[in-house]
Amino acid sequence: LVKEDGHKYASLFPGEAGAHIDAMPAWAPSGFCVAFASTREKTSGSSLWILSLRKDAKPVRITTGKGSDQSPVWSPRSDALVFASDRGGSFALWRVDLVDGGDGVPRAGRTTKLTHDEGDAVEPAWSRDGKWLVYTLRTGGVSILKIIPAQGGRAREITVGPSDRTAAWFPDGRHLVYSGSAGAAFDADLMLLEVFAKNGRLLADAQPKRVSLGDTANGSELWPAVDGSGRFVFATSEMVVSVDRDA
Repeated sequence: LVKEDGHKYASLFPGEAGAHIDAMPAWAPSGFCVAFASTREKTSGSSLWILSLRKDAKPVRITTGKGSDQSPVWSPRSDALVFASDRGGSFALWRVDLVDGGDGVPRAGRTTKLTHDEGDAVEPAWSRDGKWLVYTLRTGGVSILKIIPAQGGRAREITVGPSDRTAAWFPDGRHLVYSGSAGAAFDADLMLLEVFAKNGRLLADAQPKRVSLGDTANGSELWPAVDGSGRFVFATSEMVVSVDRDA
C-alpha cells in the first residue's frame, strides 16, 4: 500500500516469501478488501484472491480451476467481481457473485460466463451505477472496446480500433476515457468518448476526442484512472489531464 502522495509504503504481506506472484490489485468500493490475481497454489496460470485489510488477515481464494484468471474489477456494491479468464480457451469475461463469509471476507458464490466473442475479451471496467461493463476485445491484431450489461446479454461495439484498450468510467456514468491510437499501437493517447446521451440512450455513432497533453511522439498513455470529481485523469505516463467534457 502507498498513500496518494507517495508516502508510507507498506507491504500487504510483510515477511512473506515464496515463488508465487501477486498482481493486478483492485480495491473494493467498501474499502475493506483488496482483490488480486495470484499464482499461489497453482503450477500454471493464476487465480483470484481477496484479502481483508484487518490486522493479521489471510488471503482467501475466490476462483479455482485451470487457466489464468486476471484483471478483477468490483461491482459498485462490492458484492461481485468480474474478471478475464482463459479457462475456456480464449479469454472471456466471467462474473463471480460474492457471499458473506461470516468473518468479514467474501466467499465465492455463483460464477457466470458473460461474453462469447471470437477473440480475447480482457480489461473489464464496471460503470459506477453498476449497470454496464466495458471491455477490450482483441482479435486479428486489432483491439476495440465493447459494452455489455453487467448481468450479461448483448455486447455492442463502441469503438472501431485499431488499438483501443484500458477504459475507465467517469462518475457521471456517460463518459469513458481509454487508451487509443489511429496509428501504431506503441503510440497511444488518452481518448474521451461519450457513451450515453443525457436521456440514457446508448450513442452508436459518437466520435472520441483526444485529451492527452503534450506531443503524441512522447509515448503512450495507458491504464487511465478517473478521480471521484471527474476532473482529472491519471495514466501510467505519469501525466495528469484536466478534462472539460463540454469543450
